[in-house]
Amino acid sequence: MNRERQIAVFEKNKSKHLREKPLARMQGVVTKIVAIIAFVISGATFYYNVVRQTDDLRIVLNGFPWLEAEPKDDVVYIKGPVDIILINDGNRSIAVLSVNLLIYDNVESGPGEGTQDKSLCAAPKVVDASLEPFVIKEREIVRKQGKTKMLPWTKATEREDGSVAFSIPQISDKFPEYRAELTLCFELATPSDADAYASVDLNPLIISKRGIITGGLAVGKTPYVIWHKVGSIFTSY
Repeated sequence: MNRERQIAVFEKNKSKHLREKPLARMQGVVTKIVAIIAFVISGATFYYNVVRQTDDLRIVLNGFPWLEAEPKDDVVYIKGPVDIILINDGNRSIAVLSVNLLIYDNVESGPGEGTQDKSLCAAPKVVDASLEPFVIKEREIVRKQGKTKMLPWTKATEREDGSVAFSIPQISDKFPEYRAELTLCFELATPSDADAYASVDLNPLIISKRGIITGGLAVGKTPYVIWHKVGSIFTSY
């Protein structure tokens, strides 16, 4: 009788052990999967926060000046406030050294006026946005507001309403069409480039005998990427 009881107990324990063994194996597999996932997440976090170096500057235009014209006076002018939001979406600080408004047009530069070069934010028709140099830290968002201001070395006129005007050639058979585009330009200093320039085209303007055509960006909440470079701590940009 005792032997039969011992056999019954043994069979019962054996059955229990067989039921628990697959469960134990499953728990071991789950533990390994969780450990692998944790390792991958940890590695990705280390790569993106330490190894990968990103300079990324974006801009949201809350409000910006507009390029307009008075053909009867042979004048174009920049009018309106500067209201921008800058987003540093990278993991390193970026310095904004200056912000200017430039007119790129089809008028040849005169002697000593300089050349038009959008890659260097250079043009004879340039207006200061009245913003002092500032630094945007990593993952930081800043709002900056300024206004148009005439630069003393340009051939411009500052008017009573705060706009800045430039003379243009008279529309004629010799000069049948005036084409221009207003651009917001940034001089930057970044860890990847100590002498960098970025720009956003605001609005084009065409003047001809048929009249004036203008257009441009709509003020909105869509960020424009104006500077983006990716490297690592092991390689140069």
